[in-house]
Amino acid sequence: MSHVIEDTSEQIARTMATPERGFVEWLPLIMPIITQALQCLFHNDDVEPSEVKARVEKMASRNPKRLHRRMKRNALAVARREGKRLTDAQADQLATEAIDACLQSSGDLVEAAGREAQAADWSAADLAE
Repeated sequence: MSHVIEDTSEQIARTMATPERGFVEWLPLIMPIITQALQCLFHNDDVEPSEVKARVEKMASRNPKRLHRRMKRNALAVARREGKRLTDAQADQLATEAIDACLQSSGDLVEAAGREAQAADWSAADLAE
């Protein structure tokens, strides 16, 4: 299995790092946010991993503010579930970085990340049974 979500999370964590919350503190928070955002596309938008990049591009071109709000809400919700707190500015930055990472990555990489998120989702469902 590739480690696309981990690599993407590391890139975003580097840009988010501050003296108050460094790279090491950001990384375990960003990985579930990216995973959950991808899973949201599967469940709410009914897309396959191969369609993720096209769906995000379409959402970004039609209503970028809505896409940003959706990603920001997701980041805040995941942070809360993880027992962490994000400021409004941090959630804004994280949403922007995550969307940009998807739009700037190749379709193959985004699909691989989608497959990782899908596998994580199936694993969580299997554990719940």
